[in-house]
Amino acid sequence: MTKVILRYLALVRFGPVEGDPLRLRSLPGITLLHAESGEAERRHLYEAVLNLNWFPRAAREAVAKELGTTLRELEDRDLETAARMFTDIVKKKMREEGHRGRLRDAALEQLAGFLGKKPEAFKKRLQRIRGKQRQRARRRTAH
Repeated sequence: MTKVILRYLALVRFGPVEGDPLRLRSLPGITLLHAESGEAERRHLYEAVLNLNWFPRAAREAVAKELGTTLRELEDRDLETAARMFTDIVKKKMREEGHRGRLRDAALEQLAGFLGKKPEAFKKRLQRIRGKQRQRARRRTAH
């Protein structure tokens, strides 16, 4: 798996050596992974690959599987984290302006508008994400 990822990254970034499309150009002074690389270094590389939006989705899904998760779970986690951070910022600003009441709902509606989603559908998706996260947490503690 690691060789495939590194080969793909090097081919995309640096191109093949002329005459041998499978041989990579050398990267002087740069070692992404070597034979003695530990699990932590490998995991760090995999997580970095997941953040490359231009990397093919099928390859990122394979990397996510190698990390013991799915790409959808990671995307859901990112969306939920971003929503939480955004709502905290907007709620704080609204309180400072003297607003009271359903500040979280107003913040989520604002975020849904930025994302081009319908507010109710967006809230429902976040609700499903949180439910799935709770189920995964229960399964982990049960085992």
